Amino acid sequence: MSQKLYRHVLRDAWSVTWRHPALWVLGAFALFMGQSQFFYSLGGLFKITSLGKTAAFAAAQSREWFLPVVSPNSWSQAAIGIAISLACVIAVALFTFMVIQSQGAIMSAGDYIFRKRLYSFKAAWHAASAHFWSIVGVLVIKIIAAVVIAAGIYAIQTALDAWPDVWWPKVLFIGGFVALSVIDILVTFVALYATCYVVLEKQRAGAALKHALKMFGRHWLASLEVGVIFLIANVVAAAIAKLVFAILFVPLLYFAVLMRSATGLVAPIVVVNLTILFGAVWFIAAIYTTWFYMSIVVLFDRMQLDEPVSKVIRFVRSMVERRAA
Repeated sequence: MSQKLYRHVLRDAWSVTWRHPALWVLGAFALFMGQSQFFYSLGGLFKITSLGKTAAFAAAQSREWFLPVVSPNSWSQAAIGIAISLACVIAVALFTFMVIQSQGAIMSAGDYIFRKRLYSFKAAWHAASAHFWSIVGVLVIKIIAAVVIAAGIYAIQTALDAWPDVWWPKVLFIGGFVALSVIDILVTFVALYATCYVVLEKQRAGAALKHALKMFGRHWLASLEVGVIFLIANVVAAAIAKLVFAILFVPLLYFAVLMRSATGLVAPIVVVNLTILFGAVWFIAAIYTTWFYMSIVVLFDRMQLDEPVSKVIRFVRSMVERRAA
C-alpha cells in the first residue's frame, strides 16, 4: 500500500470541503462537538488585548446597549420577561439540535460523496435526522466519560495541592495524567468511529459503540498517528485564526475610535466589532471542522478494509518485504 495514505485521506477530504461550501454552515455548528480549541486560543488573545477592557467598560454602560432593561413593574413587563426567557430556552434547544444534527449531516454528506458519488445537502440532512437519537446516545456516553476524566484530573490535582512537599502525589499526578490522557484518546476516537457506524452503517448506538471499540482495538496505532496529525493541524488553524484576528483588530480599533468620536456611543460599536472578529474566526473554524469530519469519514472507510492503515505498520512491512525480496 502507498505510504501516502494519510496524505490522500486529507487531500480527498479537503477537495470535498472546498467544492461544497454549503457544508461550512454545518461545520460552524459541528465545531461545538469538540473542535473548540479555536475559541480557547481566541479567549487567551482576547484577554491580553485592550479590547477586553473596552468590552468590560461597555458592559457597564447598560443605557448604551440596544436592548432596554426590563423591570417587572407590571403584568405586561412580567409577561415580556417570561417570553424572553422562553425564547432563550428555545434558542438554546435549537442550537443544541443544530450542533448534533450538523455533525451527522456532514458525515452523511461524506457517505453520499465518497461512497455513492453524488452530493445532496437535503438528502444528507434527512439521513442525519433519521439517526439523530442514536447520535445523541453516543454523545451522552462521551459526556459521561468526559465528566469522569475531568473528575479524575481534579482529584489528582487536589492531592498534589494538599501535599506539595511529598513525593508520592507527584508520581500519582504524572501516572494519573498519563492514564487519563490515554482514556481521553480512547473516548475521542471511539465516539468518532461510533458516529460513523451510526450514520454510515445505519447502526444503533449500542451496536455502534461495540464496533467502534473493536475498530479502535484494530487500529489504535493509526488512531494515535491521526491524532498527532490533527493536533498539528489544530495548531496551524489556531495560528491562522489568530492572524486573521490580529489583521482585523487594527482597522476595527480605528473604526471604533472614529465612531466613538462621531456618535458618542461605545457599546453598539463594540458589539459590531466583536461580531466581525468572532465571525471571521468562526468562519475559519467552520471550514476546518468540515474538513476534519470529512477526513474521519474517509479514514473510517479505509479502516474497514483488511489492509493496514497505520503508517508505522506499513513502513515496517515494506521494509520486511524488501529484505525478503
